[in-house]
Amino acid sequence: PAGSHRKANRINLWVFLNHLGEKDRDMKTLMLTVFLTLILTTPAHAFVAYGTGRDLQDKCTDGRQVARAYCDGYISAIASALNYVGIGPYKTCIPQEVTVNEMRKIVVQHMSDYPQDLMYTAVDLIAEPLVKNFPCEGQ
Repeated sequence: PAGSHRKANRINLWVFLNHLGEKDRDMKTLMLTVFLTLILTTPAHAFVAYGTGRDLQDKCTDGRQVARAYCDGYISAIASALNYVGIGPYKTCIPQEVTVNEMRKIVVQHMSDYPQDLMYTAVDLIAEPLVKNFPCEGQ
């Protein structure tokens, strides 16, 4: 059932970056650059907006372009982490041809199907439907 693997997952950027091997130095640099850019250019109140699924749902269904951009960026970042190294119990194999629009539709549908789970972290509410729709072989 939805939420059975949920824990209060928190992504620790340093653990994630250290998990990447020496061969992934370019990925480390890119991830750190993106993270620092977001930290330095995003107002403090925007970080709170992605705490729960309800906050993410509000951004993803908001008709304003800036809200949709935040939603798509957040989903893209989580999807990339899921594909490259996994997050906690979650790992995906999302094909390159899958668009952010497709992933957003999957995530928004999941949040609509399980409104009782909107209190959980946004990371969980992105990871669960992506893992379900894009499992790796043998999982």
